Amino acid sequence: MRGILWKAVLTALVIVLSLWFIYPTFRLVLMSPEQKENNPQLADELQEKGVKLGLDLQGGTHLVFEVDTTKLPPDMADIPIEEALEVIRSRVDQFGVAEPIIQRVGDMRIVVELPGIQDIESAKQLIKETAILEFRLMRERKDVIRFVEHMDKLLTEHPEILELAEKGLTEMPDSVEKPGTDEHPSPADRTAHTTDTSDIPVKTMADIMTHDSTQTPDDSASITSTPEKPKEPTSAPESVLTGASIFGRDTSDTGEVPMPIATGPAPFSDMVEIESNSIFVRASFVEIVERLIDFPEVKKLLSGSILLWDSHFDNFQSLRVKQLYLLKDKIELTGDHLVDTKWRFGSGGDPRTAGRPVVDLEFDSEGSRIFSKVTGANLKKRLAIVLNERVYTAPTIQNKIRNGKAIIQGIRELDEAKIITIVLKAGSLPVPLNIVEERTVGPTLGEDSIRSGVTAAIIGLLIVMIFMLVYYKFAGVVADIALLLNLLILMAAMAIVHATLTLPGIAGIILTIGMAVDANVLIYERIREEKRAGRTIRMAVEAGYSRAILTIIDANITTLIAAIVLYYFGTGPIRGFAVTLSLGLVISMYTSIIVTRMIFDWYISAFHKEDLSI
Repeated sequence: MRGILWKAVLTALVIVLSLWFIYPTFRLVLMSPEQKENNPQLADELQEKGVKLGLDLQGGTHLVFEVDTTKLPPDMADIPIEEALEVIRSRVDQFGVAEPIIQRVGDMRIVVELPGIQDIESAKQLIKETAILEFRLMRERKDVIRFVEHMDKLLTEHPEILELAEKGLTEMPDSVEKPGTDEHPSPADRTAHTTDTSDIPVKTMADIMTHDSTQTPDDSASITSTPEKPKEPTSAPESVLTGASIFGRDTSDTGEVPMPIATGPAPFSDMVEIESNSIFVRASFVEIVERLIDFPEVKKLLSGSILLWDSHFDNFQSLRVKQLYLLKDKIELTGDHLVDTKWRFGSGGDPRTAGRPVVDLEFDSEGSRIFSKVTGANLKKRLAIVLNERVYTAPTIQNKIRNGKAIIQGIRELDEAKIITIVLKAGSLPVPLNIVEERTVGPTLGEDSIRSGVTAAIIGLLIVMIFMLVYYKFAGVVADIALLLNLLILMAAMAIVHATLTLPGIAGIILTIGMAVDANVLIYERIREEKRAGRTIRMAVEAGYSRAILTIIDANITTLIAAIVLYYFGTGPIRGFAVTLSLGLVISMYTSIIVTRMIFDWYISAFHKEDLSI
């Protein structure tokens, strides 16, 4: 009886601990959608402590990335796939995705599964986004005007460039005369693409938007406050336009096919408006201007300068515009000197950032020295903060900043602020990646999968239990008790090790049900053989367990090896199957051998049984 006692105490302790660890999962399952919505904190705590659901059960995004070898340096001997894996893992972990799966497959691919994330574009941006942070000085207004005038001259003398841009091209074919040749169409020979604007009221930039370069004198924030606090102008701003303003010419503002461009003496000016030293482009013409600035002939005009777009479109009095910045090509400071970055909401002390997401930057000593030198030498000039070739803000430098701190403002969404913070913290990807497979599973499909899987598991469990009960009678009851205990411990073990339950994982649980009773079948058949040989029930039980145990261990070990191989070489769902199968096999060894033997020994000793219904 002493041997039975310690087994009983151990089993009771296992049952209590299992119930403790499985309670959060049961509690979460029993909560109604209304209860989860009314008490989200409790739901999150239960989800954190309970069994995690994989992408195929709760929905999410599945992505497969492959190294783009065409963009690798020719002298790169080893592809740093492991470094890329760590950068991706760091980004995903900081973003707060629950139970992500990030795994290397071969030497060229990385599989990423993000449960709970339905927005596949956000997921791709999070992972593929580079982390190139630059500080560049803006060109002065006179430089901007000069560039626009040169553009007008180029497009007037070579209208074919504008015509090609309208067709979606960014390079002149060989059949078209290049600028600089002796022969090209004169303005008089150009076919005009005009539209009647006589009945359309002309608006200037002063009518639709305001702009001011004043900044707060705060030493840490003056360089990075939101772009220029608006104010009402007293008169129309100076303009380089020689014809009608495009803001009066195009009234559709749909962002679709733009209206024909007027071919007056200032073709580029007709598409843009200058305010301060910023170039504003109507949304309808953004695509054309993007193509124009990619022409080699246009790039020749940018001596010592570059053109970069604002990170977002802006809406002013129902007009959608986007800023185009003329910046110096010299990079004053980069993100290589960053030591810390974090997102937050702007304080109420500054109405321009109050309640809006911002990203704080802090540089090391060398970066602080450079930042102090740049700000001190360029007072009252605008310094653009550029992230991945997009301008987020371009405030005016009010004072020399010595503390090495800056702020990225002009961020529209909290998720965008989070992604900016993450990519700056995690650094850039060491190799370029292309997406070769993407798949999104909706939450409704996940619920259907859970329902189908649980139904299949319950049906399988009932069939197996009824079979064991009918075929082995009392011994079948013992086997059924061990089987239920096996499932309880299995779910608790998954919660303890934070394993992720997937649809193939449910299949692994169903397989475990059969594997668990398989051990009891072997034992019971051995006991039957011993009884037919004339042994007492006590001796038959002891011999049945001792002779069957080696066969059970051999069978389980071979299956366990296969499960380990599946886990090591498989991806998300396959790993889920391997996890549940492995845990189920190990637990079934305990329930099928130790627990059932304990029940038989107790039953025979307590009731002095001379026979056993088996």
